[in-house]
Amino acid sequence: MSNVARSVGAQRAQLLAQQLASASSIATWVMSGPGLHALGAIAVARFDEIPLVVFAVDVPGGWSLFEASARAIILLDPDRSDASVLEEAERSALRHPRGPVVVVVHPGPGAGSLPLRDPSPRFPDLFTLEQLTQELTAAHQPLLLAGVGVRSAGVGPELRALAYRLRAPVLTEVEIPGLEHEPPFVGATGTPLGRRLVRNADLVLAVGARLDAQTVTAGGHIARLVQVDHDLSRLDVGAELAMHVDLASTLRALRDSVGLLPAQAVVLRDQALRRAASA
Repeated sequence: MSNVARSVGAQRAQLLAQQLASASSIATWVMSGPGLHALGAIAVARFDEIPLVVFAVDVPGGWSLFEASARAIILLDPDRSDASVLEEAERSALRHPRGPVVVVVHPGPGAGSLPLRDPSPRFPDLFTLEQLTQELTAAHQPLLLAGVGVRSAGVGPELRALAYRLRAPVLTEVEIPGLEHEPPFVGATGTPLGRRLVRNADLVLAVGARLDAQTVTAGGHIARLVQVDHDLSRLDVGAELAMHVDLASTLRALRDSVGLLPAQAVVLRDQALRRAASA
């Protein structure tokens, strides 16, 4: 890239970043040079589902440096309008699962964009939904595990409604609005209480959760693990049922499908929930 093209590209990237940051809740960053210093921040943004748009100017190797960690990569050429770039960057960063988008300042015409690698989450098929509903209803000690995906998608209230319908305790990996301080929320994963609940549950429903050593696996053996997530990369091969789905519509459908529990099940689950909340 010539010095003139580099200067023009840097100025345009700075203006675009300022416009995007002032018009949305998306974090922006303009960088130039080798780009290795940006990889850590991009990886964290992907891991924690933080909407971030990085404008990369004159990065050796171009977009290939960011291919493994960015949710989307936009190749910016001089002929493309600023409005279309900002619209695509904002849409890609806020699309669930949220995460980092890299806009690579590209001097050549017709650069276009690279397609999103991950398919969009979908509504679960009715057969699988019915199967999961039956398992949640029949379980003696179901447990809901809420992760960063629940916070990112803003579905804390939907998960709480499902937990109340099931009379099931909820553990969280991170602080989630709508799931704090009172039942069915009972605590955090990785704590002695959390490990005990995971160990004693006969069905763990993990929603948008990472399933690392500090969460589910720290509790020891799990009788049955079911995972629903809008992030395909978090689906665990160890789960007996793993569903790449839209979280909001799936949680609402499960709540509506569960129906009323038998009176005896309500009593037993309420007793278990009170014991967990007071532990």
